Amino acid sequence: MLETESGIRMNICYVANSIEIPYRGGKGSGGATHVYEVAKGLVDRGHKVYLLCGASRGQAKSEDFAGIHVRRIFTVPARLYGLLKKYGIVWFFLRWQYHFFKNIYEFAALALFLSQNKCHIVYERSALNTKVHSFLYLALKVPLVLEINDYQDWVSSRVCRSIITPNRSVIFENFRHKVAELPWGANTEIFRPGIKVDYLRRRYNTDGKKVIIIVCCGARWHGLNQLISAAKIVTATEQNTIFIVVGGGDHFQEYKEKVDSLGMRDKFIFTGVVDYARVPEFINLADVAVAPYNSILHKTGNQREFFASPLKVFEYMACAKPVIITEVANKNNIIKHRQSGIVVKTDSPQELADAIKELIRNQPLCFEFGKNALKYALEKYSWQDHVRKLEDIFNVYKN
Repeated sequence: MLETESGIRMNICYVANSIEIPYRGGKGSGGATHVYEVAKGLVDRGHKVYLLCGASRGQAKSEDFAGIHVRRIFTVPARLYGLLKKYGIVWFFLRWQYHFFKNIYEFAALALFLSQNKCHIVYERSALNTKVHSFLYLALKVPLVLEINDYQDWVSSRVCRSIITPNRSVIFENFRHKVAELPWGANTEIFRPGIKVDYLRRRYNTDGKKVIIIVCCGARWHGLNQLISAAKIVTATEQNTIFIVVGGGDHFQEYKEKVDSLGMRDKFIFTGVVDYARVPEFINLADVAVAPYNSILHKTGNQREFFASPLKVFEYMACAKPVIITEVANKNNIIKHRQSGIVVKTDSPQELADAIKELIRNQPLCFEFGKNALKYALEKYSWQDHVRKLEDIFNVYKN
């Protein structure tokens, strides 16, 4: 078998039942980015990775993607869920039956896969059904390493050998001894400063303007409403400022209507969906990058607030951009206040506006914060470093 720096090549089963790879034909998703970068990183280090996930319409049940063996075995429940959710009254009466069916279907699909493919370890992105999957891993004696982003349950935490998460303090106290605290990160090979973006400057006519960027899919807690309100304050005095929103999602029409209602159509550019490989170009176009998450973040359940580790922030940092982030999204102290960016109060468009104005008026400060951000990204927040440490953990527990 092929040897790597840390040991023997492994067959790794990466279970991410709520994730689509690639995500909807290129549309952005932090979860999909996370899973892809980890899987690809393990492949690049010589391991065979089976990624078990869901699918969008038209995606094949099985394919090799970027060296990853993608097996979309969770497709049927995902499509059924989409169908039922279209009709609220139907979903109300059938939701419990759906979850029962989903548990049975996924358990059977996993059992069939693991019986046909020898895997040294299972790495699972924790979700609602993970507790059910845990009984299968226990019965088959396949070591489970758990990746916890926002959802945790007692059963899988008990069964697993190790827990990977960026914040040990929010894991159930009985299982904190299992935690290997690893931050998420950015691919520092593609997210980097110095990328040529002249064609984007011409396309969006940004020469001589201060550019503020946010990369997001427009989820309610991403803070686009707050950013638009802050932009109104900023542009009242800093008229040579433009805001670029990179991404697309379900709520973007509402955000565009708010921009129009405030008379700021000429101050906002909505790029729509951008391929992951091109996101670094847009970040390099910016003077300041923002992550204005709002208080909805901690109202979405499963302690999401305390697990918040936004990938966009690491990507901003890797491109040497000063970052403005709200307190609710900086629980893990990713951004060092007034070292690599500015931390502002949650739900405060005024504070957000003040921070933006301070940075766009002070180029040396922007440069200092950006330089520090890049340093931290390279030292602590790269997917490459994350995967190396993850591989070491797998080698301890592999079957």
